[in-house]
Amino acid sequence: MATLKEIFQIIKHQIRMFFRTRDWKTFCLFIVFATMLWFGHALYSTRERVLEIPINYTGIPEAVIFDEELPEYLYIKVRDQGKRLRTYSKVLTTPLTIDLSKQITEKEGCISISSEQIRPTLTDHLQGTAKVQKVTPELIQRNYVKESSKIVPVAFNGEIVPQQLYQFTTPPTISPMYVRIYGSPLTLNEIDTIRTTYYTRSGVRDTLETDLHLELPSRVRAAKETVHLTAITEAYTEKVLRLPILTKGVPDGLKLITFPSEVQLSVRVGVRHFNEVKSDQFQAICHFPKKEVNKLPVEIRHTSTVISHIRVTPSEVEYIIEKQ
Repeated sequence: MATLKEIFQIIKHQIRMFFRTRDWKTFCLFIVFATMLWFGHALYSTRERVLEIPINYTGIPEAVIFDEELPEYLYIKVRDQGKRLRTYSKVLTTPLTIDLSKQITEKEGCISISSEQIRPTLTDHLQGTAKVQKVTPELIQRNYVKESSKIVPVAFNGEIVPQQLYQFTTPPTISPMYVRIYGSPLTLNEIDTIRTTYYTRSGVRDTLETDLHLELPSRVRAAKETVHLTAITEAYTEKVLRLPILTKGVPDGLKLITFPSEVQLSVRVGVRHFNEVKSDQFQAICHFPKKEVNKLPVEIRHTSTVISHIRVTPSEVEYIIEKQ
């Protein structure tokens, strides 16, 4: 059997012999002429083509649900000259708008859209020589029902952990905080809140933003499919303060003395708010005991909005009661 190289050499020889024995210029001219004839025939001959047109439905209230999804596209078979068919594919990319507001007037019913209703709109975009051979689907019919609705809060479902030495500036937020849901009255009565799908993220620093889908019960839908989660973190440090212990509720004629007389307070604060934290924003308080106890707990009151993780040392103090 001949090798691949030998076969290639034979084909190469045959091509050379063809152009030696024939006028290759005439041959090329014939090819160009035949191509032009074919192209001209394709442009001016009558042909058929199926065009895909997107559909945009308007006038549908949020509370309405259909027994089947409405078709997203309309397919029309058009007959016309080839050159015009090429332009139609560009012109008819604009969505066909169908207004259903006049058909959805009752609590439940059926909408109906026939191809005869749509044809006049389609022919406005076509040349007079065009003929619409077929419209698919020829009839759009769907049963509908208007559901009950209810506004409920959205709850985050998951866990977000800041990176080490980072903390949240504020708790993670969901936007919107409330959504409108639709369903049967019996089903909606059992729903007090809607949770997001489970989401977890660790090592968060700076700002985290993401969209989360809602976890909806069966046969319940929401006006919005997703909500937006925002979590902002910042680097933190610890600030230590010394506070004198104040006594409260001491009866007249008595004096409450604590040991020690001051405590050490440690708080976590964002680096950019470090200098905003002052001693006069805090109070360490011990209340006069209503019954005899060995130690008094130390209560911390504060007006700062930028601190977290308050730790007081000691958290309990010894005391004596003296007469004045």
